[in-house]
Amino acid sequence: QEDANWFRQNSYDTFWRDYNTEMANAREHGLKAGRKKGLELGREEGRELGREEGLELGREEGREIGREEGREIGREEGREEGREEGREEGALQKAVENALMLVKKYNASPESAAIDMGAPLDKVLEALKNA
Repeated sequence: QEDANWFRQNSYDTFWRDYNTEMANAREHGLKAGRKKGLELGREEGRELGREEGLELGREEGREIGREEGREIGREEGREEGREEGREEGALQKAVENALMLVKKYNASPESAAIDMGAPLDKVLEALKNA
């Protein structure tokens, strides 16, 4: 009877030990699989967020570069236009001064002096009034 009781108890203990070992193994396997799947999902989500942030940063950087290039081009065009306008105004002023000199020095009519020097008549007449 003692042997039978021992055998029964040993079988019972062996059953629960094996059952618990299988449960522990299954639990451990499930945790590993879950960690692996979670890691994959996390990496993919991280990559996606990284792509989105990278695209947004790239767009913003591109916009900033475009703005800066636009400003630089605008400044350069403005400088060039300013130089051109300055040259034109300088040439016009010189033509008016030359016409004024013809009128004063050689007694030319303001109309003929303006035509000869390529100056607008109204500017020549205004310069005569102020002189």
